Amino acid sequence: MNRATGRVAAALVVGALLVASVAAAISPGVAGDPASAAPDGAEPDGDVAEQVLAEGRPAVPVEGCTVIAEPGRYVLTRDVTNPRVETCIAVRADDVTLDGAGHAVDGGRLGQATAGVSVAPGAANVTVRDLTVSRWAFGIRYDGVTGGEIANVTARFAADGIHVRDSRDVVVRSATAEHNFVGVAVGRSERVAVADTAARWNAIHGVSLAAATDVALSNVTAASNEVGLGVFRAVDVAGRDVTAVSNRMTGVELTGVAEGRVANATVRGGAGEAFVRTPRGFVAVDAIDVALARTRDSRVGSLAVGPDWSVSLGARTVNTSVTVLADGTEAVSLSGSGVVVSSAAAPPPPPDREALGPAVRAEATAPDATLALAVEYADVALGVEDVAEATLGLWRYDGGEWAPVAGGRADADRNLVRATVTDFSVFAVLGERTAAVGDATPSDSAAINGSGATGGPGSSDEPDPSM
Repeated sequence: MNRATGRVAAALVVGALLVASVAAAISPGVAGDPASAAPDGAEPDGDVAEQVLAEGRPAVPVEGCTVIAEPGRYVLTRDVTNPRVETCIAVRADDVTLDGAGHAVDGGRLGQATAGVSVAPGAANVTVRDLTVSRWAFGIRYDGVTGGEIANVTARFAADGIHVRDSRDVVVRSATAEHNFVGVAVGRSERVAVADTAARWNAIHGVSLAAATDVALSNVTAASNEVGLGVFRAVDVAGRDVTAVSNRMTGVELTGVAEGRVANATVRGGAGEAFVRTPRGFVAVDAIDVALARTRDSRVGSLAVGPDWSVSLGARTVNTSVTVLADGTEAVSLSGSGVVVSSAAAPPPPPDREALGPAVRAEATAPDATLALAVEYADVALGVEDVAEATLGLWRYDGGEWAPVAGGRADADRNLVRATVTDFSVFAVLGERTAAVGDATPSDSAAINGSGATGGPGSSDEPDPSM
């Protein structure tokens, strides 16, 4: 076990013990006794009459820990610190808005079965906003809630900073979750949205989605966690503008995900890999450094990468293709299994050849590794390098010299050179200079670019890994 895996295992054990103790110690719908709240000496804010609903209904002032048992708008008038209760604010009614008015509810310790704000199972249309919660088992807890919003909140130093479970139609937006075990945890819930939210410096996950259905992520940043975004056994997950940077082990981990779609994702820093383990239907667009394992019928397209990138296709990857935009322009498309493909610096080509497009290195990670490779080239490069397009082919460098890959020919209509390879090394698209072509016979050119081979990926019956 490496150190990164060990850190996650240790953190998971601690987190699991804490969550298990919470689940065992608390029964649904039971909040702490508000009468036990100790005053913290803070003065109320004063005129809470200014806090009114948009429709003109006055707000109810909240000066400390309490149970909210009637619909309405409630406004916290001061900070609450170390109240020594199990749940500080318990919501047991529908149609409630709890406005923290920028105040904090600090539990003073990370005790078992505690919550800063807990919404009881069965409640509907509950909003918690403009509040900071810290040092609770659950910072804000929605358990069995239908409808509502958690907005403009900060959750710190909790087991789960923001916890949504067995709920539906809940929105988390403009939230910050930091220094928790898990920043934002969504479990066994439907139609949940997380938007404009940052999760950072959490011990395990920044954002965790488990056994959830129809989840939308928008403008979510997970930074400096053990795992930035973890999605497990989820169905219909849509993400846009998702950023996972500088996470210690994994940027994005998806296990058992069906019908996933991610657009404009950036995954970098830390270990620099996004692990994608999905049984079907995952699509990632504009991501960086992706590893695929146990993946079937999936497409990862338009990965905008820098000069150093890698894509790993696991041994049990089936019918999955990845397209990398090297330097943001020329594409490298690949499909296969048991192989890692990465950027490479190509050795100098033979004297009569020029290299077009990016070079890649392929390394086998399984005994039966296969790779279908398609490398894009630009028309303008043909003129700049004075290369005859008909002579383009995929070449392999074996450590001593270059040799053409059988069947590696150019598709002039699509500006691609394609081939299937089973011997792995550095690959590049090479072409013969135009002047040299005039001195070669047609049979020489066929031998050079591999077009004399049959049954290769350039033939009409070969699937295109770039599609």
